[in-house]
Amino acid sequence: MKKYLLLYLFCSFSVAHASTVIDTTAGPSYTKNGWYGSGQSLTVGNTDTNLDSFSFYADATSNGKTFDFLVSNDWSGGSALFSSSVVVTTDLNTVLINQAMTAGSVIYALIDYNGFSGSTVQFTNNLYSGGNSAFGPVGAQSQYAGYDLKFNASFSSPSAVPVPAAVWLFGPALTGLVGMGKRKKAQLAAA
Repeated sequence: MKKYLLLYLFCSFSVAHASTVIDTTAGPSYTKNGWYGSGQSLTVGNTDTNLDSFSFYADATSNGKTFDFLVSNDWSGGSALFSSSVVVTTDLNTVLINQAMTAGSVIYALIDYNGFSGSTVQFTNNLYSGGNSAFGPVGAQSQYAGYDLKFNASFSSPSAVPVPAAVWLFGPALTGLVGMGKRKKAQLAAA
């Protein structure tokens, strides 16, 4: 009986949380000046499809500026999957997203500098093979396969379907039935 109860408890509380992190924040950094915006394409994995967050480094000259952030399904003219604004700092700027994406799809994290023409976000060379970067105004992007943003994207497996409350009562009910069976067996033996 104890081994079944222990098995039930183990199965109930041993839900694994998988995650995938794409991190190109290490290595040399380059900043781009005078562009209207930039972007980073990412390939969504087959299991960890929930985009939890996207982080990027900004140059000191853009500290305190408000950039618009967008996750889209294309460089230009695509559908917005998520949008937000972020007041940038020279540290790692993190945008919390928590949005389900399509497995195996390519998504685009786009940063609009809102007219700021000084040094903007930082880039690094050849660290991520599942995408590339683009710089420039809408309609005039130039894609650079040899560059990535200095970015960190965190994916996780989609949230599990909530377990009905009745399932959690299975263990105590099973324990009660076993106890009742033992009691009945003891009564029959005594009679």
